Amino acid sequence: MKKYSLMIIIVICSLLTSCILKPVKIADVKDISLKNIGKKSITIEFILPVTNPNPVKITVTEINFDIFINGEKINSYYNEKKIIVPAGNMEEVPFKTEIRYRDMLTGTKGLLQSLFNKQGEIHINGYIKIKVLCFYHKFIFNKKKHLG
Repeated sequence: MKKYSLMIIIVICSLLTSCILKPVKIADVKDISLKNIGKKSITIEFILPVTNPNPVKITVTEINFDIFINGEKINSYYNEKKIIVPAGNMEEVPFKTEIRYRDMLTGTKGLLQSLFNKQGEIHINGYIKIKVLCFYHKFIFNKKKHLG
């Protein structure tokens, strides 16, 4: 009898969270900056604001995206670091990615110049996976921002 009761509770919770759960909002990319300009690579840092409009806390369990500058893919990013976003709050999630100069040379000729002059467009395309209670949900995002 206990097994059936537990199973019914799990099914009801699952239905409620999937029906009531509002999508996590990914705001525009913020604070794009160039850091650690070295001999072989450059580090780009930026912030992705993640907003939780739900009445319960969420845990970001996975973030995966590709980074494009002026339409040229320059890097991919994958993170399994757990980030907790309280109910009804916004968390600014910092990202840092290293790009080798030789990878940039295979793309657009003006890519490096675009980064240094802050001209052009950065495009981030990927998904965020969250956990609410014991259920997982995946949200796809696609963000663009002018570098200037």
